[in-house]
Order: sequence, then C-alpha cells, then structure tokens
Amino acid sequence: MSTILEDSIYILPEKVNATTLESLKIELINYIEKNDVVTLDGSIVEELDALGFQLILSAQKLCIAKSKPFSLIDASNIFRKILEITGLLEILEDE
Repeated sequence: MSTILEDSIYILPEKVNATTLESLKIELINYIEKNDVVTLDGSIVEELDALGFQLILSAQKLCIAKSKPFSLIDASNIFRKILEITGLLEILEDE
C-alpha cells in the first residue's frame, strides 16, 4: 500500500479514503510507534475523503500525545488544494 523511505518518511498512497482506511490506519500506527519523528509525504495523493482527513488528524493527535514531531510534506497539488479548502492545511501546519 504505502512506502517508508530509508530516512523514515511515510509516503501516503494515491487514495486516502474509505477503501484504504483500515490498512492505512494499521500502517500509520505502526509507523508512528517505530519512529521518533513522523513525516508524511503526500506527493502522490490524488484522492482524499472525510475519513482520510480524520485519519491524518488522528495521526497528528497521536504524535502530540506521544510528544513526537509531526509534519506533512510535499502535498500533491490536488491534495494541497483539498487541505486548503477544508482548512486542514492550517491545522497541520500549526503543529
């Protein structure tokens, strides 16, 4: 589904939605547990729905609870526009 690069960056899949939610949730929790710094790469995301928003916010909240730095990098154009329209970009950048 997703890829973790050598420098511990988690690349989100093309679809972050209801169809990928369960497996992505498990992968993200494992990734957060294993890394001191959490970096999500959104460069290939093409589809993001409300459940995907919730998952990303939940990942950020888990990082805050565990005192781990969280960042979202390289958001694809469509991903960035969706985040801007919903106001989620500001929330994620305030971290």
